[in-house]
Amino acid sequence: MSTWAGKWALVTGASAGIGKALAAELAAGGANLILTARRTDRLQDLARTLSATHQIRAEIFAADLAQPGAPEQIFDFTRRQALQIDLLINNAGFGAYGPFASVDQRRLLDMVQVNCTAVIHLTHLFLPAMIQRRDGYILIVASTASFQAVPYISTYAATKGFDLLFAEGLAEEVKPYGVRVCALCPGSTESEFRDVANQSRAPAANRQQETADKVARVGLRALAAGKSYVISGTRNYLGAQVQRLVPRRLVTSIAAKLDKLPYEAIGTDLTTALATLAQTLKSAEKMVNRLDTEITPGLKTTLDGLHGTLATADGMLKNTNATLVGTDAPAQQELRNALQEITRAARSLRLLTDFLERHPESLLRGKSKEKP
Repeated sequence: MSTWAGKWALVTGASAGIGKALAAELAAGGANLILTARRTDRLQDLARTLSATHQIRAEIFAADLAQPGAPEQIFDFTRRQALQIDLLINNAGFGAYGPFASVDQRRLLDMVQVNCTAVIHLTHLFLPAMIQRRDGYILIVASTASFQAVPYISTYAATKGFDLLFAEGLAEEVKPYGVRVCALCPGSTESEFRDVANQSRAPAANRQQETADKVARVGLRALAAGKSYVISGTRNYLGAQVQRLVPRRLVTSIAAKLDKLPYEAIGTDLTTALATLAQTLKSAEKMVNRLDTEITPGLKTTLDGLHGTLATADGMLKNTNATLVGTDAPAQQELRNALQEITRAARSLRLLTDFLERHPESLLRGKSKEKP
């Protein structure tokens, strides 16, 4: 679309997903671009491609919006380049999937910084000039999660609820000054979001997804039309509207079932890992037993210890596998940790058996090692 032809648009989170699609859509309409994200190489590739394809200007500025000073750095870059930003797109954002108590605290705080604080900061920096010119556009990428509580991504949903309410309120404030603000609320979209959020194995990951290109077009058209928010996709729109007629507690309960962590899958993975460890341990012991000489005390201790690990983990699995869904967050995390430890043990044991096959003499004790 040509609404911003010849004007400058700043797109955050432009290296992938919806941000990349927004940049491409704007470039196709003749807009010049300032692309910002963390990954310089991706920004450079995108800028080169869009410039060559659409004969527009494209500048890049690598920045991590999890850092409090990043918005000011981006703003200073535009001033040094003497670029007037007519369209600000606050797209950068990420989620973190899992029980709140088990998600890394730093990641949660960074999420609030990127999804909320940076949005406020950038908007506050670029809006005054738009008001003074009585012309400007701001698009804030929210989510269909903005409309409800979503267990297991509670913090993410809360940040997107903030983005939606901020955009709607600000849109009404600045309308008299000729500035348009819109919140774009996509549902499940083809992007890196689920992988970054560690949500790719959740049941909700199997929902039908919209393309990032389609979401980008919906958002830009709504912004140009003066809408304060838009939901991409008919199914997503109906879902957001219908929930207003349903008790909030029921909506949250349904969301929990849709997004529940696959604890049963953890049990399956743990069972597989235990079976692998048991098989590898058996192979190692057979190899050791083929030796005619005494093995070192260190190796015997290692094998005995692995036997103990196997027995303990197997017992834990039998006692908890039937009630994985009901266990509390620390217990669930303990199971995840056990799975990681067992997987590492199996890998180490495979390396040990390979070494033993190639160099059995290195495991012999005393004078046996001195044999030619």
